[in-house]
Amino acid sequence: MASLTFRSERFDVGMNSMVRYNSSTNSLQPQNNRTIWNYEIGGYTTVNLPLDFKIESDLYYSGSAGYSDGFGKKRYYGMPRHPNHS
Repeated sequence: MASLTFRSERFDVGMNSMVRYNSSTNSLQPQNNRTIWNYEIGGYTTVNLPLDFKIESDLYYSGSAGYSDGFGKKRYYGMPRHPNHS
């Protein structure tokens, strides 16, 4: 996993990325051997306003390769993923 963050009194901006590799070998059923990649990239922004108000946004993209048909999914989602979120 890699991340990059910029923080100031007014803004927090960050990017995260992750790549995961998994390989399985089956001696009895070699047709079930798999090499799987999972990956994710995304970022977040926080704008600090007066009176302790905040505007926050998160957007992430994740995907995979190597799964059986129908199981490799690509998706976008917004959710708390960085360490400053509860």
